[in-house]
Amino acid sequence: MSRKKLFPKRLVAAMMAAAGISAAVPAQADTFALGVISASQTIDIFNDGLSGWFYDKYTFTVAEGSSLNLTGAVSNVFGQDVSGASNLWSDLYVGAGQFVRFAVASTSPVDGSDGLFEKTASYNGLRLGAGTYGLLVQGLVQGSAPAPTSSYTGQLRFDVAAPVPEPAAWALMAVGLVGIGAAARKRRSAGSAAA
Repeated sequence: MSRKKLFPKRLVAAMMAAAGISAAVPAQADTFALGVISASQTIDIFNDGLSGWFYDKYTFTVAEGSSLNLTGAVSNVFGQDVSGASNLWSDLYVGAGQFVRFAVASTSPVDGSDGLFEKTASYNGLRLGAGTYGLLVQGLVQGSAPAPTSSYTGQLRFDVAAPVPEPAAWALMAVGLVGIGAAARKRRSAGSAAA
């Protein structure tokens, strides 16, 4: 085999060894179907008993003719020994894998605890049109042997978005404004002529 083909395998093995993960730990991948979203609602999402790499996918469909605003977040708590998904992240796709947006990730200390942190991946003000979406939640649970387990929790909030006027509606409004302006000008002209 060529050196070029071996390098990525070595790199992955080195990364896994540095993270304290055995190559024998399989990646976990779960899919959760949330159904058709056509009205405002809040959906709780979570998964527990996670170890090693995990890749969870939440699928949902925004109903035809609907437009929704998505806000939400997933988070988990981990300690200084990194027993938990310290690198939790998420991203959203539409259709056959077309990228929409990464969640904004942040880490903050947990109040009143010594050495505990919360990692949060959040979505704010994302407008979704009709279509089928996949929200991915990914991470790596790591720590010393025996292999630790962790979990994450979160919420997705869907709010019905105000309708966006069609181009024809914008054109009709523009014609109406021009008509109002013309009528006001005609009235002013008639008032000037009478004086």
